[in-house]
Amino acid sequence: MDINAWGDRFFVGKPTRTFCPSNIRDCPVGNVTVLNVTDTGGANLEAGVPGGQVVYVGPRAQLRFNGPGIPAGKDTTNVTFALTENPIPAPPGVSAFVFSDVGRATGYLACPISPEGPWQVFVGLADIEDKWVPGGDVSTCIGFDALAANYTGRTPAAYRYF
Repeated sequence: MDINAWGDRFFVGKPTRTFCPSNIRDCPVGNVTVLNVTDTGGANLEAGVPGGQVVYVGPRAQLRFNGPGIPAGKDTTNVTFALTENPIPAPPGVSAFVFSDVGRATGYLACPISPEGPWQVFVGLADIEDKWVPGGDVSTCIGFDALAANYTGRTPAAYRYF
C-alpha cells in the first residue's frame, strides 16, 4: 500500500492531497507522494512551491511535512532518513526508506484512525505513548518497513502538498 501526504501528515489508505494555485501554468498532476532523501539525511517532498516542503518527525512521533515557508516542527539533529539497498527480495529500482533517531527508534508504525483505516504513519519510537496515537492504544499499531520505488515521472511531482 502507498504512503501518501495528506493534511501535513502521512497516511496509508488516504489519497495524496495537493494544491496548485490558478496562476501557476502547467501545474503537475500531483496524484502521487514523492520524497527526496538528501545527502545529509534529510527528506523533502518533491514539490515546486518556493521554499520546498521538509519531512520531519513531530513532537509526538508523527511523520509530518511542513507547509511552504513554515519551519519543520522538531529539531532533526539526530533524525536521519536514507534510501538503502532493500534487505528483502524486490524488483529493481526499489529501496528501503529507512528512518533512524539515534538511540530512540528505527522503523515505522501505522496506527488506525478507525478499525478499517486509514492508518496514520508514526516513527517507531521506543517511548511512544498511547495518548499520541489515534484511538489511544499503541498496541493497535502495526510496525512496518517502508519501501520506495524510483520515481521516473515529471518533477516536481506536485506544486504543493497539503
